[in-house]
Amino acid sequence: MSARGLYRTKMPESGAEFARVFYGNSAPPGEIPRPLYEARGYKPRFDTLPTRGEGEAAPAINNTNEANIGEQAYTAIYNRLLEVGLLGPNDESFGDVSERLRMQ
Repeated sequence: MSARGLYRTKMPESGAEFARVFYGNSAPPGEIPRPLYEARGYKPRFDTLPTRGEGEAAPAINNTNEANIGEQAYTAIYNRLLEVGLLGPNDESFGDVSERLRMQ
């Protein structure tokens, strides 16, 4: 899952612009300067991001949807590995599979 912008903000004293970025379930959201946001090609475009007030007013359901999508993907992959015999019934994670394959 790729990172995406949540909202933009501007520092009143310096005028520097920042974007709040959601990196997925692996890391908490963080703020990065506009030039870095644009250089990395995050979506949506910086100019189309909502302002901080608009972004924070949006329901927190977006993060919940991201978590649900991640969980569904993990479950689908886990089930497929079980089906093709790469994952045993006692394996609890993909790490168990990779360790077993590495030992072969």
